[in-house]
Amino acid sequence: MRSFLVFDIETILDNEMIQKAASDKVKENIEDGKFPPVQFHKVVSISVMSIYENKDIKFASWCFNDEKKVLEQFWKGFLVFNKKNQNSHPAFISFNGKNFDIPVLILRSLQFPDMLEGLGEVFSFLTDDSDQWEKEKPNYFNRYTKYHIDLIELFGTFRTLSLKTVCYLCGIPVKEEAEGNKVEQLFHDGNYEKIARYCAEDVKATALLYAYLNKYIFKKEFVSYEDILDKEAKILLD
Repeated sequence: MRSFLVFDIETILDNEMIQKAASDKVKENIEDGKFPPVQFHKVVSISVMSIYENKDIKFASWCFNDEKKVLEQFWKGFLVFNKKNQNSHPAFISFNGKNFDIPVLILRSLQFPDMLEGLGEVFSFLTDDSDQWEKEKPNYFNRYTKYHIDLIELFGTFRTLSLKTVCYLCGIPVKEEAEGNKVEQLFHDGNYEKIARYCAEDVKATALLYAYLNKYIFKKEFVSYEDILDKEAKILLD
């Protein structure tokens, strides 16, 4: 049986980095309302639903006023879950995770060499692409890996396509706690719990969407839609 990690991140702009490291063109684009490059997004919240062999579901979401702590929580959790599944490495499930979430997580982790050194086992494993055909281990960062199910790829790569709109078509509830453009203000107001719950909504919706598609299209073994619907995230805060 396969195991899965459904995940999502929430970010705010790293304005200090933009001022010090962004080109004039990037600054101009940001001022014009264009989406900033991934490296300028500071991670403030991550939510993960781990599904172990399609039966044991754990669900947590956290938001801290410390980016290193946010990232460390994710990488340590991945290490523990992967060790639990050594015979069948877990697959990621995301919505636009290949183009946004994973690059952000890797790039933003580069700021913390002590964390990278302390979690060297994780990063060595994740970046090891020696098994090109994934016969024994995943190549998580390979765009065509079978160990990352990015649901947006099922519908093309339209920038206007959102998780909310796809879920609407499938009758899946999502985005009731807040909206993405409110996260920065919520963070500056210290409302970390609301951000964590908002991030958890996205993960739950992503898991429900996969369960819905699996039931009607993929027809593969996966936890039931109803079991996911009943789950509530454990909220971790500073």
